Amino acid sequence: MKYTVIPGVILTKICDEDFLVATGPARGRVPYVEGINSTGAYFFSKINEGLSTEEIIEDAVKLYETPEEVIAPSFERFIESLLRSGYLEKSEL
Repeated sequence: MKYTVIPGVILTKICDEDFLVATGPARGRVPYVEGINSTGAYFFSKINEGLSTEEIIEDAVKLYETPEEVIAPSFERFIESLLRSGYLEKSEL
């Protein structure tokens, strides 16, 4: 499965904290600012690069040296949260 970040949502770092910010076409459609942790920022950047769910989980398992059984549920909760907030859409590709 792949997801797409809606146009106008950017990931930015302010005072060493990660935030999703709604700009341009995303303003009024999603929360203007949403703080996320460093793992969420990693996941978001990989989604933005166009990686599939499977590729992101595989990469995270290697990066964090953590079993897939731990990474996958965390990733799914993150995706569900961003879908509910409107930051992501399921990709047709």
